[in-house]
Amino acid sequence: MTFGNPFGLALYDKRMVNVEHAPPSEIQVSDVDKLNKGFIEQLTEKMESVGIDKNGVRTLKRILNVTDFQEVQLKIRPKLLENLTAEYAKKLNLGQNSRGDQIVDINVSVDTPSISDLRAATKDAFNV
Repeated sequence: MTFGNPFGLALYDKRMVNVEHAPPSEIQVSDVDKLNKGFIEQLTEKMESVGIDKNGVRTLKRILNVTDFQEVQLKIRPKLLENLTAEYAKKLNLGQNSRGDQIVDINVSVDTPSISDLRAATKDAFNV
């Protein structure tokens, strides 16, 4: 307690008289939104071009351990886009990872969606 405000004790002051606000980060919220929107657009186009369906979207989210593709780390986004191929899409659509291990149970009675259904599914998956 005797070290005072330089060690954060002012944060316990309810009036917060000696608390300075942190400077804004270099990346503004709007910049993050632009990055996410651009990535989602690129990913959507790539997924459509290689033929990923609803099951593939679910499987990819499971592999990446995300609930929303905006959660994908910035540093792996380019590699993800590069690695989405038609061959990999077939495995994802079957609920498999790149090694062919079954990681998502696929309901075989669900038809493969058409391209218009895929766009709706992708928008739904991306919460766009």
